[in-house]
Amino acid sequence: MGVQVSRRKFLASTAAAVAGPLIVPASVLGKGGATAIGILALLMPKAIPLAVGIFILALLLTRYPTFSYGLALLCAPFVAWLGYESGKWVLFSVIILLMVLIRYMPRLLEMRSTGGNWKRVFIRKGLKDRF
Repeated sequence: MGVQVSRRKFLASTAAAVAGPLIVPASVLGKGGATAIGILALLMPKAIPLAVGIFILALLLTRYPTFSYGLALLCAPFVAWLGYESGKWVLFSVIILLMVLIRYMPRLLEMRSTGGNWKRVFIRKGLKDRF
């Protein structure tokens, strides 16, 4: 396990992380990506170097920060499995990632309809190229 956290604090922080983005509209707070990054970085610090490396590589290739951090977050279940050897951490990280994906799915579909195709959505000309 990463950081030693009491069961009570772990459950309270998880409940807050889950309830916050579900209660407050996405237009006010965002999609929960930064919250997911913070939770996973705190609880699984072994994932940080790999996630940063994936983020930088994906950002250089796609020029799309949100997609890049999404790819970087995908390393969390693998780090939980290989680095911490814990099925609980794998399940926890998958649930966190699914929450972000569910919140972001409408925006992805909107960007697809605006951009015309998936390639244009995920491969941008520059960091300021937006839909």
